[in-house]
Amino acid sequence: MNIQLNCETCVKTKYHPNTTNAQWKGVWNIPDIPFRRINIDIRGPLPETIRRKSYLLVIIDDMSKYAITIPLEKTTGESVVETLNARVFAIYGIPETIRCDQAS
Repeated sequence: MNIQLNCETCVKTKYHPNTTNAQWKGVWNIPDIPFRRINIDIRGPLPETIRRKSYLLVIIDDMSKYAITIPLEKTTGESVVETLNARVFAIYGIPETIRCDQAS
């Protein structure tokens, strides 16, 4: 079964694993150290948990592709920074670069 042809997200975004987007090719080199560059995004609102969390902060390391998801109650800048400091930077260190889509 070809997952890319049956995955709704893959079909909508026209994802194919053997192709690259030429405009991005070579723009970002893969870091040589884990957590040197991370990508962050917020997903939600999702169904609220017992602890009143309805958003997920998603962090992906560019080198290893290791993903971390952290439930959030609110998505304010202050809340995100506090969460990153306590749950990511305190464990993995402060990255040189943080990429996000600026809520687009």
